[in-house]
Amino acid sequence: MYRICSLLLGYVFGNILTAEIVSRRTSGKSSFDRGTGNPGMANMINQDGIKSGALVWIGDLRKTIIR
Repeated sequence: MYRICSLLLGYVFGNILTAEIVSRRTSGKSSFDRGTGNPGMANMINQDGIKSGALVWIGDLRKTIIR
């Protein structure tokens, strides 16, 4: 039962794109439509600066720790 719950929780958290949330809050556009189109920390740093990249990194790190 623990394994099933862990898999489901990992699936749910894996579907939450932190860069998408940060991108929509900062620019109103999807992270897929900006820069390289890769929804990740490096693209967010290139498009919005170090603060947005740090927010993405912290959000992804929190998802990993919670899981």
